[in-house]
Amino acid sequence: MTTEERIEASETRIFKAVFPNTTNHYDTLFGGTAMQLMDEVAFIAATRFARKRVVTVSSDKIDFKRSIPAGTIVELIGKVVHVGNTSMKVNVEIYTEQMYSYERERAIVGDFTFVAIDEFKKTNSNTIKAFGGLCRPKLFFLSLITRIFTDSFLGLKKYLRKSVVNLFWNNHPCNL
Repeated sequence: MTTEERIEASETRIFKAVFPNTTNHYDTLFGGTAMQLMDEVAFIAATRFARKRVVTVSSDKIDFKRSIPAGTIVELIGKVVHVGNTSMKVNVEIYTEQMYSYERERAIVGDFTFVAIDEFKKTNSNTIKAFGGLCRPKLFFLSLITRIFTDSFLGLKKYLRKSVVNLFWNNHPCNL
């Protein structure tokens, strides 16, 4: 499955009803409750993408565009929007719907960053592969090859780089 297919397959949608026990004295959803729901949806989307253990390492700017009153239905949508070598970013949007009408509007949007961890709750080169990134030995090898071949003849450089990189790349433990 390609990265694009994994991103598409990991999109997560959850619907919730806003009840009075989750609202503040203004009869609107607590901001902290909204952030908790967003982190949960982001976690599910990240896990569905990586199929590894993941943890939240940061939440970026969260925009509260509209308040969410009690008695509404909210839809949370989590989408992987960036995949790096060691982390991924998940965008979460919350839409509100009135229970007895078809009105729908975006209320909150924010981004959450995740990293994969191993069974010891540590990141390592094997967890990096979860995001389709390169493990540390491969990154080191590429930088070494680039440095060596930068000063060599152009034709020889292209030939050697292709054959040496393919030999190393196809037989590296990260590919197993």
